[in-house]
Amino acid sequence: MKNFGSFFKEAVETSASRQAKLLNLVGNGHGDWYDKQGNLVAKTIKGRLHFFGGNEKSPEEEKPEKPAAPQPARVFQRPKLDREEDKKTSGIVIVFGRFNPPTIGHKRLIDASAREAKRAGYDLKIFPSRTQDKKKNPLDPGMKINYMKQMFPDYEENIQNDAEANTIFDVLTNSYGEGYKNATIMVGQDRLAEFQGLAQKY
Repeated sequence: MKNFGSFFKEAVETSASRQAKLLNLVGNGHGDWYDKQGNLVAKTIKGRLHFFGGNEKSPEEEKPEKPAAPQPARVFQRPKLDREEDKKTSGIVIVFGRFNPPTIGHKRLIDASAREAKRAGYDLKIFPSRTQDKKKNPLDPGMKINYMKQMFPDYEENIQNDAEANTIFDVLTNSYGEGYKNATIMVGQDRLAEFQGLAQKY
């Protein structure tokens, strides 16, 4: 003779199995129910059919996820720029003079300017003036520059043949346009007073 517990258990199981059969689910005899594709979709829990869907998950799906492996932090790197203006230093040492004709005194001035450029980490550029006259400036700019490059071969690349560099203001304006933010002007002793006056005036 069946006791009350047995009847109750059978009634519950029958209710769960009846509901599963209506949904065309197949049981495995252990309370798990599968759809036609073989996916576990429900389970008999405490006599009721519980479906895995929405926020509910199957026992396999309820397993705690493994913590993700730590990822290395991304380090921001500034992109390398190969443009010529980005390679340029922020400053320039400018040598400006008549150099007509070039002399050993000019060589000393250029050497001192090169030392200053190296100390400051600046570029060195030498600008012979474009002035020409029979009395004080007998050599034309092209001939003068050729002589300078022969006399000062260590500075051949630094000597500029710039037709627009007529005055120190032209040189400074063009240098600023090329991206230089700082300038040191080196001149001979004979023109020092002239440039000091220009500096105070402008």
